[in-house]
Amino acid sequence: MLDHVFCERILGLETPWYIAKTKLDIEQQRVDIWVGEREKGGWLKQTLTGKTATEEEIWQYLGLGGFRTYIHASISDSRAHTAAYPWLGKKGMPFTHALTKRVLEMLGERMGYSVVCSLLNVDLQDVWRLKHSLDIGMPRTDTPQPNNPPKESRGTTETLSTGPSSHIPPVEDPIWHKVISNETEVDIRQLGLKLLISRVRNQYINTDSDEVRALRKSELRKYFVRHERSLQHELQQISTL
Repeated sequence: MLDHVFCERILGLETPWYIAKTKLDIEQQRVDIWVGEREKGGWLKQTLTGKTATEEEIWQYLGLGGFRTYIHASISDSRAHTAAYPWLGKKGMPFTHALTKRVLEMLGERMGYSVVCSLLNVDLQDVWRLKHSLDIGMPRTDTPQPNNPPKESRGTTETLSTGPSSHIPPVEDPIWHKVISNETEVDIRQLGLKLLISRVRNQYINTDSDEVRALRKSELRKYFVRHERSLQHELQQISTL
């Protein structure tokens, strides 16, 4: 068992939060930390039951001493799920706010999935689930998983898909490459789409990474999915190319 005071200082816990329990597994190189709340006056909260019960969430945290570290918490205060508490995470997400920030920073620096997973000691499937949930703008516990998670070979990754749509080509369709790289002319009337294409085009053209290009194409397609009704003029042109 780890020293609770040490863990509280590492996590930066302040009242009313405290370390309820810890578990160290040397063989599995894993640390589990249970975080609890104290009621006003110093009393420990009793286990919630009935309608007020909250299910325990588990998030992977930044590794301690090379060990995978997991935070367990059943927090009733919704404010605790904000980024103000880096040792917690959003419901249904695999990582704490602190680890989520680190993962996204590394992906933003165009590091490959395998590099991120190796450096942070996280699972590829969890990174994919995080990225997918953020891309669609709605973290959820039932995020659909691919039959085969993104595989990397010689620094590339399989193209990510956002799911079927009746009028929008799949992300694997060559049309997205043509639109981003400006190989085909599309009359774009929506300002938001113009700004998005301008931004992703610069990243798309100036990289040799198939992984980055796949993410940019996926980002563009997701925009069409979210704003399908207001992009009928653009979609009509794309569907005929």
